[in-house]
Amino acid sequence: RRAKSASRSLAIALEERSISRFEGIELQTSTVDKLLDLRLVPYVDESGAARGVLWVADDITESVQMKNQLLASEHMAAVGRISAQVAHEIRNPLSAIGLNAELLEEDFATRLPEQRRPEALDLLRAIAREIERLNEITEGYLQLARMPSPKFQETDLNALVSDLTSMFGQELKTHDIGLSLSLHAPPPHARVDPGQLRQALINIIRNSIE
Repeated sequence: RRAKSASRSLAIALEERSISRFEGIELQTSTVDKLLDLRLVPYVDESGAARGVLWVADDITESVQMKNQLLASEHMAAVGRISAQVAHEIRNPLSAIGLNAELLEEDFATRLPEQRRPEALDLLRAIAREIERLNEITEGYLQLARMPSPKFQETDLNALVSDLTSMFGQELKTHDIGLSLSLHAPPPHARVDPGQLRQALINIIRNSIE
């Protein structure tokens, strides 16, 4: 199908005693899905007359798949490096913004007229929460780039979940969201990385809030 005229390609191979090459041919049947490199080699007898054509097919399916996997891995590594660089660039000014917000909160608490303080402090605390959220996002990108190995240890899952939901208590209340815990007794223990498990649960809770 790829050649304009397959019969003409065969005729040229016979007439010119030349090898014709076709690369990356897809072979698809109900049971087979392969990639082939095909060479057409003229078969010549003792008198020099062309008697036919040898078809030599190389199955390159696995080598192409490995090459694609390697390219995908290199792409992911490049994405990881870029993510880490962007995360670093974002995290540095975020720290400065957070520090300035804290200083402003202290300043507003003492210098603003009393009637204006609640609104101003609420706005600053909202800024602080968003800074914390962005810091968590950038930290997530950095962890992805570093691909940290899990540090397994015996962990009380009830305690981990309880501590986590306590941390989110005020934020859930602000969004008028109720949360009920149903903890197993006795407390289940598992050999896990508590930091990574905690991060996974944080993502679930934040997604649920949003």
